[in-house]
Amino acid sequence: MAKARAGGLVTAHERETVTRLPEISSNLIRHIPRMEEVAQAILFMNKNFNGSGFPNVHAREEEIPLGGRILKVASDFLDLEEKRGSAQSALAEMAQTSLFYDPKVVQALARTFEMPDETLEEDADLPHLATHDTVQPGQVLVEGVETREGILVYPPLTRVGESHLERLKNFARLVGLKEPFLVLG
Repeated sequence: MAKARAGGLVTAHERETVTRLPEISSNLIRHIPRMEEVAQAILFMNKNFNGSGFPNVHAREEEIPLGGRILKVASDFLDLEEKRGSAQSALAEMAQTSLFYDPKVVQALARTFEMPDETLEEDADLPHLATHDTVQPGQVLVEGVETREGILVYPPLTRVGESHLERLKNFARLVGLKEPFLVLG
């Protein structure tokens, strides 16, 4: 899969395997109790909003399971962000490609990257360092928070809530975080 994403040459067998990954993954979890919806979402994660793409079934727009539409946007966003170098460039490209993506899902993703207006006021606090122990609800992450291995836990401009604090504590305890990180507020 990494070879295909990197644009490397792949054999016909490798291409077929990559194309079938959602189907294979979906089939692996389909019969696990309460995982049917997740299996459907995975199966449809490469289905374009206009109905083209895998799986080769008649489904378009709202007929595609919401989970599949969300996974399509999330997966393609990560690829585009890496290729274009920024979340904003990736989102702009996705917003112009409504044949592939549910516009409502793209808009919801874009809203997660908007900085709240109150953080831009002239009298707003300057960014300062925080750790998982010192960050407070209502603060905004200036930079993304990552695990020690470089896995993104929260993207930049996330407004911290109680659930964020719990997740940060869990990651810090289980795998470690790159700390300190910059926050506003």
